[in-house]
Amino acid sequence: MKKKIIIHIGISKTGSTSIQNFMYMNAEKLKANNIYYSIKYGMAHNDNIVPAFLISPEESTFSIKRGLNGDDFDKKQQVLKDEIIKEIKENDFDTFIVSGEEFSKYSQNDIKNLNKFYKSFFSELKIIVYVREIKSWINSSI
Repeated sequence: MKKKIIIHIGISKTGSTSIQNFMYMNAEKLKANNIYYSIKYGMAHNDNIVPAFLISPEESTFSIKRGLNGDDFDKKQQVLKDEIIKEIKENDFDTFIVSGEEFSKYSQNDIKNLNKFYKSFFSELKIIVYVREIKSWINSSI
């Protein structure tokens, strides 16, 4: 069993893009230190990993905007999970890192679903959430 997965939940305007860009640009250096950050899906993991664990896609603006709701959502979701499983099995690193701003829109049940899935592959799961002081966050959003 893999050792650890770190899930970075990047609330908007907290530097997530900078963190993701750093990990993406330094993926090979991270691998040399036994840390895996997937570049398969691009810099952030919003479109491929986030929807895999949604419990109620019909309630998620994220999935609706991407056409990931409707009758065939279960099939699309299983394809995403199968891709994640394949990537986990093909890469033998001590630490995996997943990052996405859209995780911040998960419901409590979505988080539980994500947790259950990854705990079947990793002995340790850490979730890191960056927050920002509200006044500063509002000013950066204007």
